[in-house]
Amino acid sequence: MRKKAHHEEHENAERWLLTYVDLITLLLGLFVVLYSTAQQDTEKFRKAMKAMVKVLNPTSETSMMGNNKEFSIVIGKGEGEEKKEEEVCKDKNLEELKKEIEKAEGSGKGINTRMSKDGLIIDMEEHLLFDTGKTDFKEGAFEVLNRVSDYLKKVPNKIKIGGHTDNVPIHNSNFPSNWHLALRRAEKTSEYFIFKRNMDLKRFVIEAYADTVPVADNSKEEGRKKNRRVEVLVLKEEAVEDNKNEKSNPELKNDSEKENGH
Repeated sequence: MRKKAHHEEHENAERWLLTYVDLITLLLGLFVVLYSTAQQDTEKFRKAMKAMVKVLNPTSETSMMGNNKEFSIVIGKGEGEEKKEEEVCKDKNLEELKKEIEKAEGSGKGINTRMSKDGLIIDMEEHLLFDTGKTDFKEGAFEVLNRVSDYLKKVPNKIKIGGHTDNVPIHNSNFPSNWHLALRRAEKTSEYFIFKRNMDLKRFVIEAYADTVPVADNSKEEGRKKNRRVEVLVLKEEAVEDNKNEKSNPELKNDSEKENGH
């Protein structure tokens, strides 16, 4: 009797579909995230992320297949949460100085004050000090600088002078970029305070920000006007106290030198 031919079992030709479906799901999730991010719409992004969490966290009741391990995505503040207020400095002396400046300068004249987490910020808009794209003080700038220096002399705090520009590029023989323009304006302002108004140069630090820290919309001329400024940051009292303690207690310095092997 002839033996029946033995037929090998055929592999399931549709197994590749499982891998294909997983790949398509992951790609879909990737493009949803990229699209939501590109739109810069927080509400749409939050909704998309919630949908992603549901898809990637299938429950036993709603899913017949797939990985049941949790997949968590941090999407920021949930709906209904109160927006946390930005931390600001509570230095009493600086708060009083801010009130004095606001009372003396009024509003809408180009000198603006605000409190930040680091201290008191005094903004001097470009039109008070410089012509656009220039670093030579214009007529009337010295009167403004003298007033601001008188305010600064009322407190002993450290001071940061920051140069800011709008986002319109500059490139010439004097300034290859807005960074160079911003830095030179910060230098000129601090030099005036130090050499013309006899302020202690140890109080000063200069910084350049170019257009990286705008205070208004750069797409509008009015916004660009506000962004072109010299920012005077009067640092909060803690920085002054730390410096005083180090100078008044030489033992701390000696101990530190011993620890470092000096």
